[in-house]
Amino acid sequence: MTFFDGYKRNIIDYVYDIHESAFNGREVPIMNTPEWVDIYLIQNCPFEFIQKRMKEVYTEQSYKRISQVNLSALPPKHLQKNRNVVIKTIEKTRFPIHNKPYKYKGKTKWMVEAETPLWEYNEETNTWVSPEIYYPTTSCSAYFGSLKAVVRNLRNQYLPTGIKFYILGEYVGEDYVAIIK
Repeated sequence: MTFFDGYKRNIIDYVYDIHESAFNGREVPIMNTPEWVDIYLIQNCPFEFIQKRMKEVYTEQSYKRISQVNLSALPPKHLQKNRNVVIKTIEKTRFPIHNKPYKYKGKTKWMVEAETPLWEYNEETNTWVSPEIYYPTTSCSAYFGSLKAVVRNLRNQYLPTGIKFYILGEYVGEDYVAIIK
């Protein structure tokens, strides 16, 4: 499967490698898939038992809706790149804004999380995605060595106006917010 930015994933990576003896006359899960894989299967898999399972998992309305999703399409128009990013202090902030996080032990990085838990991150492609973009994710947070790197990353994302990302350092009070304008 190839996504809008050229990122490729193999569907087979989501199928468990289970020996036939493991079944031993009982049902055993052979895969646990994210929604984008289910969409791909609904649209492309000719096996009746797969389609039957997808119809069990999704309501009739959801099944119809996601059978029309274009997994390779660009994100919706309200999500745009190159937006202004403003970093501000918040109520928890105890330190002035500084580019690199204060070190506690060794090398530290800023942890960045979206205000809403629906936005997730793909560490392989350095991409933030919302649920309306069916795209593989690996984490709900990202790590950057400087605020400059945070801003550079956020400017390169398909984001809506007004979304906030919390920026957290090692120390209590080393908390900021990045607002997309």
